[in-house]
Amino acid sequence: VVRFRVGKGTVYLMTVYAYPGHERLREVASALLAKLASENRPECRVDDPAREVFWNQWNESEHVRRMMLLNTDWTTAGNRKKVNVATPCVSFETEVVERVPMLLTVLPFAVLDPDPQLHVEVLSASETGAKLRLHGTGRPWMTVRYANGAVESMEIDLTANTVLETSLSSR
Repeated sequence: VVRFRVGKGTVYLMTVYAYPGHERLREVASALLAKLASENRPECRVDDPAREVFWNQWNESEHVRRMMLLNTDWTTAGNRKKVNVATPCVSFETEVVERVPMLLTVLPFAVLDPDPQLHVEVLSASETGAKLRLHGTGRPWMTVRYANGAVESMEIDLTANTVLETSLSSR
């Protein structure tokens, strides 16, 4: 195994006589891969024991990340999969419902889990607060999980207007 530093990362090269999945190399290759994976876990991640929840994460700005989770077990309509979500500020267990996308907004001080009918636009964010513009109709909900462990569920009244500007601060 040869290791090269390239830019901000590292490249590993296995120089072996057969492909890494070959029966005589399988244990060595899988052990190396498991070690590298455990050393390079992302700050935001989803641990899914069922291995049925697809997820990804993207950075919008220095203080705003988005995570999208989708239950891909389509064998039973409406089934729920329990997952653990880990972020730099809070970790929590939640359920992802089949065919219902979960779009989390990760801020330095909280994670926002809105109703799928609600779009959260982050106007500005810092280590201690954020200004939000919420888009939707009716009375969608949003759960806010703060870094100190507090959890707040709120109903957003968008019956008169389809846009609401609000602020959140750390607790």
